[in-house]
Amino acid sequence: MSNYGHDVRLVMLGESSVGKTSLLYRYMQNCFCDKPTSTITASFYKKKIIDQNIPTNLQLWDTAGQEKYQSITPLYYRNADIIFIVFSVDSINSFERAVHIIETVRTQKKVPEIVLLNNLEKQLICE
Repeated sequence: MSNYGHDVRLVMLGESSVGKTSLLYRYMQNCFCDKPTSTITASFYKKKIIDQNIPTNLQLWDTAGQEKYQSITPLYYRNADIIFIVFSVDSINSFERAVHIIETVRTQKKVPEIVLLNNLEKQLICE
């Protein structure tokens, strides 16, 4: 990224279909995607913001929630500054997975800020 200030690495974690991609799409595009496709391994977004009058490069990582990709997720959150762990309010399994992710992340040498987000997918379409 360019010299626009400091970099902040934010990683979205959680079980499949809890709305990680939808939340990022909402933040990046200011609308909801009615039928997001499943993320395969990870997707990367970047956004320049001003945070407390400091230019900041946000590096946003959207990780896949499918079980077959969970072994590589530590590669994405290892150097994260902030982790958003998303679960669906209507799925106890996704909440239990979120708790497991928190416990796993806390075993890292450098523990990032952890934000637990609950989500309920709504089908809203951009105009």
